[in-house]
Amino acid sequence: MQKIVAVLNHFDQADMVLGRAVKLAKEHNTPLEVLFVYETPLFSLPDFFLLLEAKEKETVDKAKIKEEIEERVRALDYGEACAIFIFIDDTADRVAVHTHDETDTLVVSAYQHTISEALVQKCRSPLLTLKHDRKEEKRISLPIELNAYTEKCIEMTQTLFPESTIRLIYDNHYLADKEENEAQKEAFENLKAKTGLEGDYIEEFVWNEADFGEDFDAMEEHLLTQIEKNGTDLTLLCSSDGEYLYSEGVTLSLLHKVSGDILVFRYLS
Repeated sequence: MQKIVAVLNHFDQADMVLGRAVKLAKEHNTPLEVLFVYETPLFSLPDFFLLLEAKEKETVDKAKIKEEIEERVRALDYGEACAIFIFIDDTADRVAVHTHDETDTLVVSAYQHTISEALVQKCRSPLLTLKHDRKEEKRISLPIELNAYTEKCIEMTQTLFPESTIRLIYDNHYLADKEENEAQKEAFENLKAKTGLEGDYIEEFVWNEADFGEDFDAMEEHLLTQIEKNGTDLTLLCSSDGEYLYSEGVTLSLLHKVSGDILVFRYLS
């Protein structure tokens, strides 16, 4: 990682986000930046009801916000310079523009249903979404497809969390003959041997008569069950085009349903 970007929308969860971002910045000797984006309340007074002076006046005290962030970062014993940027509205767009879709920049934010979903959709940099205030990610689950993206996700995660235990999860969700199923099992075992990781192979296949194929709701339930069974602190989701498990729809669904933290890798180069 070349840079850590902590994203804040208010101060309720600021200590959780800053704490994790500072810890990662220290561990990887990486510069830290903070983006504070004040989201205007949904039911605030429309612009056309405001006097011109009110429209032109800043709606937030940026100097005060910057001072508060600096104080909280100092309290975390972070002695390096920390760039702070303050904006109003459009969190996901602000983050996407700021990071320039850099794959070596890690974005850290707290889970908020609408904002987190928009970040997954618009931010191409690795995105760590926090749901719990914990000091470290001891147990990591990685649902996988058997392709090159998986190994890239594993490599990046081992770099980010070298002390954590990563466990692979593969759900055999393709309708195939016995010989092909055995080949998939063998490929999964080979991946485990190559990476030195343990993993769970989910063999149950649920047929959906209406769609004439795999029941994807059942598959998602299999993944959620296994993730919880593993006592997972952090779930990795490698999101890209072309395969079911890496599709944006599945990533968004698991983002909301998984109880632990989520790390999404998008379009790994």
